[in-house]
Amino acid sequence: MRTDDPTFVLVESTPALRDYARRMWSRHEKTLAATLADTTGLAVDAPAVTALARFTLEAPSIARASEDPARAMRDLFALLEHGWGTTPLARKEDRPGQDG
Repeated sequence: MRTDDPTFVLVESTPALRDYARRMWSRHEKTLAATLADTTGLAVDAPAVTALARFTLEAPSIARASEDPARAMRDLFALLEHGWGTTPLARKEDRPGQDG
């Protein structure tokens, strides 16, 4: 993810453009969900399919807000691929005597 691109900087620094870009990106959720459903054999309206499509489309927005967007994308998709149980937060929850 290139954060030094002038167009990226303009869009990210202008709230109206940032919101518009997010809406335009998110409009692909149903198409992505349909493709995921077709690939997995699940129903297009299955919560897992909807969640995966939404998570995938929201990941770039989450990453852009990070100090290290490339690392954030890697971490987000590692979470998606391997699940919550492999995250540092989940491992912290497993330690006895730790408050959440």
